[in-house]
Amino acid sequence: MLERLEGHSHFCFLDGYSGYNQIVIAPEDQEKITFTCPFGTFAVLPTAACHLDYVMLLQLFKVHGNSFEECLAHLALVLKRCVETNLVLNWEKCHFMVNEGIVLGHVISKRGIEVDKAKVELMLKLPPPMNVKEKELLAIIFAIEKFRSYLIASKVIVHTDHAALKYLLTKKDSKPCLIRWMLLLQEYDLEIHDKPGKKNVVADHLSRLEEEGDDITIPLVESFPDENIFAAQATTSELPWYSTLVNYLASGRTYIPEGATSHDLKKLERDS
Repeated sequence: MLERLEGHSHFCFLDGYSGYNQIVIAPEDQEKITFTCPFGTFAVLPTAACHLDYVMLLQLFKVHGNSFEECLAHLALVLKRCVETNLVLNWEKCHFMVNEGIVLGHVISKRGIEVDKAKVELMLKLPPPMNVKEKELLAIIFAIEKFRSYLIASKVIVHTDHAALKYLLTKKDSKPCLIRWMLLLQEYDLEIHDKPGKKNVVADHLSRLEEEGDDITIPLVESFPDENIFAAQATTSELPWYSTLVNYLASGRTYIPEGATSHDLKKLERDS
């Protein structure tokens, strides 16, 4: 959408009252867009985008043109259509014939696409954190859980200045909490790239950020979403080092590894 809007010299931003809810859905098509939530069943137009030659629709009407006259002609067509369909605009939020505007957090203009400076101003003013400890792994787990629906079945590349994390997935002896986190990470196609701290200062800000005067912490959900732990199997003779723990838990603590001694079983119970 941003690429379609960039490079134009004039823009008009038209805001409709109640957003896209003014658009009437044909009765025979309402069941196709119906969704259910705790408050009932609703059939409203989803927040979808539609592109025409001279207008972009996404709640706002974004009319554009390569000249003042062209944009004005496009605006006339859009306003005529609004009158024909009884679509009411919010005059206070409409902007006409401007040279640039903000769309989805980006500034679009004839120059192209630029980042909205207001979005990064806070980060630029943050002093380097000095007194809060290097929680990179916790930040990774939290972010992956937060954006799971977007990351699942996709290649995930993590840039961090904590080089030890690259080898954590293959480490045989770890604390129970770290083992649990590693099991959660196995669900993703994850690749960790080491990026020196001097070139990755944003990561330090995000992993050490604290709210002044607010001691509220967001709990981390360490459960497997939509599934349980199942036994680990492989077509090769070599299984991951944690497969014994997984099989022991999946079997309800009845799994006995081949050739295990009484000492091994006690250690397995303690580790699990």
